[in-house]
Amino acid sequence: MGGEMIMDHTVRKQYLRLRGQLLQQRYGVPADQISESPDIFKLQSSSYLTAGHGEVVPTKQAEASRAIVGGNTIAENYAFVGVHHIFDQHTDAVTMIKFGNNDRSRLCCASLDGLVSVCDVASSPPKVLFILHGHEKGVTVKVSFLNSILHAGNSSGMVAVLNISTGIYPRGGSSKVGGKILSLTFDAAGRLLWCGNDKGTIVSFLFELGSGRLSKCRRISVSEGCGITCLSFRAWISREARDPSVLVNCAANTICLFRVRDKEGSLVLRRKFIIHHQKYLVRSTFCPIMSFRQGACVVTGSEDSCVYFLDIEREGRPAIVNKLQGHASPVLGVTFNYDESLLATSDCHGLVIVWKREKR
Repeated sequence: MGGEMIMDHTVRKQYLRLRGQLLQQRYGVPADQISESPDIFKLQSSSYLTAGHGEVVPTKQAEASRAIVGGNTIAENYAFVGVHHIFDQHTDAVTMIKFGNNDRSRLCCASLDGLVSVCDVASSPPKVLFILHGHEKGVTVKVSFLNSILHAGNSSGMVAVLNISTGIYPRGGSSKVGGKILSLTFDAAGRLLWCGNDKGTIVSFLFELGSGRLSKCRRISVSEGCGITCLSFRAWISREARDPSVLVNCAANTICLFRVRDKEGSLVLRRKFIIHHQKYLVRSTFCPIMSFRQGACVVTGSEDSCVYFLDIEREGRPAIVNKLQGHASPVLGVTFNYDESLLATSDCHGLVIVWKREKR
């Protein structure tokens, strides 16, 4: 048994070394910027990282946003010149990754191996800060924008609310959705919550901030029997006008953009895009900076091992503006840091690649 474990570890190190060489040839990743698995049994921490999405409010006076974005096209803005680092601390699929809120360097990774890791991508070299133990199965979590409320969904189809400051589940703060909950998101105010399950259904809830009570509102069927693997809310799609929207990954080979129609969370389909997605927990995200460029971009994983950048406002032309190839298995998680200087992507083999964008 011990010999088999040593052999598996040796094979994995050889695979990672070969993969690094291939990526170095294609993207120019330095040979010393590849992290091997640390001795996770020596890492102990009771801390955990929480993060939420920031909001961008476009105005003509927002000179800082204009300076960050520049005057380039969508394709030029999302041109990547190389791989910043490769992390390999997980032994199973990394299903969710997230940079900290307003943080360029801290990256949280959740894996089906039951571990949650936190990495520092800005250190020299980038490193794994600590690994959290204790989980046995995958859990979907979402933290409110104010970092005060945690919504959790599980494989039993139950959604629940937890007050982070007190650790208390408030009375009336749970509800049965049905199926297995795969994804969660809520609006900027933290009053509307959407849950997606493995049956192809999205359910909206009203959340009372004072009492913590959840009230079920609307049920939206996207594609019967096809899992809703990711939900993302954005109040502003572009610089033109406020347009609350929800981005949806559905395991029917589609990624959909819905408009939020009313205060009860009803959704109306705006656009649908075709990607490779039928089996895995593929995720997507709105790009953080959108206020002063033509078009609006999202990035999504795919089961063809590629990362796609889509212009969701491009009419009459192909929506794909860029594609990254570097993974050897389906790409699941995608996340930008807040200034879009780095993009992290994860796959079914447990690899996390941090990509660096071309300097403007």
